[in-house]
Amino acid sequence: MLGFQSLRHATRRFTERARHTPNIKAVAEYNHAERRQERLRAMAGKTVQVQLPESLAHALEQMVHEGWFVSEEEAIREALREFVSSRLWQLAEQFLLEDIEWAVNLKTQRG
Repeated sequence: MLGFQSLRHATRRFTERARHTPNIKAVAEYNHAERRQERLRAMAGKTVQVQLPESLAHALEQMVHEGWFVSEEEAIREALREFVSSRLWQLAEQFLLEDIEWAVNLKTQRG
């Protein structure tokens, strides 16, 4: 069991370490903002207006406020990017399964 002096010493050491540890959130926000600027420069895009339900709009605002995204626009772009990517994989999987089914049927017919 730690004595009072040992506990004070451990607390002091922890506090000193915390002062010298880089602020991870600040570093992540900087890196995130840099990547966002690069993406914005790289893409010429089309503007789309979307009407969101209040609950979804509130959730989006919270995620931006908590630092998950730099802006609501970035969050929406990322969500669309993931949606399209997952749909492409599903479509590719569907085509592969259809090809396999075709090959199995062909082999069955030929005996």
